[in-house]
Amino acid sequence: MKQVLITNDDGILGVGLPPLIKEIEGIARVVVIVPDKERSAVSHSLTLHDPVRARKISRHTYVLSGTPADCVRFGILGLIKGKISLVISGINYGPNMGNDVVYSGTVAAAREGALLEIPSFAVSLVTKTGRHFASAARFARTLAKFILKDNAKERCFFNVNVPDVPFNKIKGVDITALGKRIYDDKIHTRKDPYGLPYYWLKGSILSGENIPGTDIFTVNKNRISVTPLIVNNTDNEYLADHKNKIQSRLNLPFKK
Repeated sequence: MKQVLITNDDGILGVGLPPLIKEIEGIARVVVIVPDKERSAVSHSLTLHDPVRARKISRHTYVLSGTPADCVRFGILGLIKGKISLVISGINYGPNMGNDVVYSGTVAAAREGALLEIPSFAVSLVTKTGRHFASAARFARTLAKFILKDNAKERCFFNVNVPDVPFNKIKGVDITALGKRIYDDKIHTRKDPYGLPYYWLKGSILSGENIPGTDIFTVNKNRISVTPLIVNNTDNEYLADHKNKIQSRLNLPFKK
């Protein structure tokens, strides 16, 4: 039986974790490695200057004092015996669409799997109330079966967003591009009991550009969005269009 690593950025108490484990256990051997506390919006940070501790809480479940990306890297390189055929990160409580993927610890964990050349996907429930994690878990099983059966290529890396509705109300699946989120970020200033200021970044999502073909548009139509991502951040279009011109100008101060 193939082995799947499940992680998240919500920690061991993340409400999306149990339904995901239950679904994936039906098709593969599951190992769970999750952070010891919520690690939302930590992006792809790794723990380099502090020790990382892992606590085994059941036969196939570990809690790690690190980030979601740590969970994948430490798990694959040290904690887990045998080959990992797939990394699944989630189910995240809330969306990871558009610009969110830059900040998301959930998406970063899947990206880490792809960097280690293991097929991976992140799955999120687009919700404020968390009612239908079962829908996201059921689709995660479908996608996992496809990847495991298809022997997906190394670095296969998907970002999945599922609308918060019963599974029989979902109208289909679209392969999408990332959309654009618009945030209302504000710095809130408070004072601690000693009168010293501290700051809190807090904003709300004002809107997202509802452009056909994007994840935002698809989820708004009660459809599941599956966005293929890459780990190579090179802007190949810019490189093709401007390489020679920019390179010649930047080389002017240097002698040949």
